[in-house]
Amino acid sequence: MMRSFGIHVRSFRADCGSYSEDIVKVVMEHTEKFHIRAERYAGLYEKVKRQTGWTTVEIGFQHYDVQSFPFESFEDVKHCRLVVQRQRKQNGEQLDLFAGGYTYRCILTNNWDMTDEHLEFQQSEAGTKAMFARERRSRERYNCCVAEDAAMPTGSFFNEEES
Repeated sequence: MMRSFGIHVRSFRADCGSYSEDIVKVVMEHTEKFHIRAERYAGLYEKVKRQTGWTTVEIGFQHYDVQSFPFESFEDVKHCRLVVQRQRKQNGEQLDLFAGGYTYRCILTNNWDMTDEHLEFQQSEAGTKAMFARERRSRERYNCCVAEDAAMPTGSFFNEEES
């Protein structure tokens, strides 16, 4: 339906709620590039643990190790990679599903052009709320255009003040 209004999705970002084979297949069909936070599970942890050749980078005055490898967990999802960021846990920090000395964040993407260290791992609650507010406003604009049988306005809506 979006194509009938001339809407083309260049980039799609989502949290782990969109990390399922069915959703990823639909996203792959309708976007150029996507970045979806991968849901953590024991099998993924085993793959991540076996990785070697981590690269240390500094992002926002914090040190992280990054690594990527081909994604093979969904049968019908091809030509994707999993980008993993790990950060050494601080003393007293609660352990999570990926036990050990690191906190892990994983992003599933079909973007092979961007280097591992340049993929942004959204950790801020305020940043996440702002992203969803922008998406909500964009959906509202789209729904108004459909209801009024009008063309979707062009331009960027990402520099607006939050409402």
